[in-house]
Amino acid sequence: MRGLPVVAPGEPIYEHLRSLLDASGRLVEVVDLPDDERDPTKIHWAPGTRDGVPGRHGAASEQTARVVEVARLLSEACREPSEERLRALYAAVVEDDVVSYVDTLIELLPDGGAPAMSVHEIGWWLATTAPDRGPVKLGIALLGATMDVVEDFPREVVRVLGAHDEFTLYAAVVLAQLGERELWELAKIVDGWGRIACVERLEDTADPEIRDWILRSGFRNSIMDEYLAYIGATTGGLLAALRAPDIDRDLLTAAGDILRSLAQGGPAEDMSHYEEAAEALAAYLALVEHQGEEVTDFLAVRDIQRYLKRADTEMAGKEAFIATCERVLAPDRWRDRVAVAVAGQERVWHAVQVAAKIGVDVAETVFGQLERDPSSLSWWYEAWEQVDAASVPRLVDLARTALPLAEITTGPADELGIGPLYRAHSALELAVRGVRDHPGLGADLVSAALRSPLVRNRRAALETLEAWPRDAWSTEHVAGVAELAGIDPDHDTRARARALVT
Repeated sequence: MRGLPVVAPGEPIYEHLRSLLDASGRLVEVVDLPDDERDPTKIHWAPGTRDGVPGRHGAASEQTARVVEVARLLSEACREPSEERLRALYAAVVEDDVVSYVDTLIELLPDGGAPAMSVHEIGWWLATTAPDRGPVKLGIALLGATMDVVEDFPREVVRVLGAHDEFTLYAAVVLAQLGERELWELAKIVDGWGRIACVERLEDTADPEIRDWILRSGFRNSIMDEYLAYIGATTGGLLAALRAPDIDRDLLTAAGDILRSLAQGGPAEDMSHYEEAAEALAAYLALVEHQGEEVTDFLAVRDIQRYLKRADTEMAGKEAFIATCERVLAPDRWRDRVAVAVAGQERVWHAVQVAAKIGVDVAETVFGQLERDPSSLSWWYEAWEQVDAASVPRLVDLARTALPLAEITTGPADELGIGPLYRAHSALELAVRGVRDHPGLGADLVSAALRSPLVRNRRAALETLEAWPRDAWSTEHVAGVAELAGIDPDHDTRARARALVT
């Protein structure tokens, strides 16, 4: 049956990904899928988000009807794999909602009467030839459900697809049946929702190498470390590691990141769920008080201190921990370290965060970062946070020269402005809000924002003009506000402009 016809046009996702893997099996870059949404004005989900975030499932009755229909079409295609039946099956599963019914579908397979080998071949066909993610996900699941009917299981197909976070959840379920080490190898080559899916399935591992990896780096992911921090502390054996005679730098950093993530709380278990929290904090704070020298240590202790000072935090030794935090965070301890970090261009972002807390002026560093990379929205945010009144004109000049104002002021529209294509728009918004208390300064930036296609840019401009006295308005401001009062596509923005006109 591996000669099944291709019934959907487009480049197969499997071939697309296979061509982009490095020697370790990791994707060499962030990879768009052939069926990705291309419209820059729409919200784009990070790979794996819609399957990774819980609570997506529809009503039970809808799922039941859907899974019965897919099971019927699958059984028919297995018994007689004609192009017509394959097209019908493909059309039924092309939508990206496989996660809502795949488990029930797998349970129904034995009742459908379809030969297991035929189900396996259909799974292989979907996984390797489909240009749409929904059929690929179902294909991976069908391969896993029929693993025992073939001698040479196509694990390489599953590994290739699992290297992309959009498919790692499905690949993880399959590879876990082949052993923890298979799942671990997959976990190491993904970073987002895929890393979360793998590590959650390794929570009960007794393998010392895997546990140590989870503790030192496996909990980290590009979504939120809070998702896996608890597993890092428990499965990783954080307390025992902190009590070991020799603590290396990487372990101390990892311990700080785990504890600060638990302290911040979030979508998974936090400090209140960690039974060894007090003991782990005692061990970590004792170590960092004597060995802490990286700016990341400061940030970890700062977040731990915030947690401890919360009124609802109950913990034995709380006051003593707070006192230790205060000693660790003493400004004199960090001034020279911040200077070294900034001068050496290592951990500059973290160093700037510490500088803001201990009163060290790093405005020149921030300006330097922006001049090197004016597309960095993070540094624009930091610049407006760090700048003093005397430096505002310099930052306004930088925005004026660095931002492509002519390209991003295309006229009022109703665009959301989400994603990397809108970094310059967001930087413009920061500048316009930044001159609110400086009447007349950056008047051209305010005029540009009035012509932005982003609603939030135009609102920022109107709010700044509301704060300015009328004699600080230019003729362009008057004309721009009047234009928005008549034509702005957003009702609230149009009403606000009308209020300013009158």
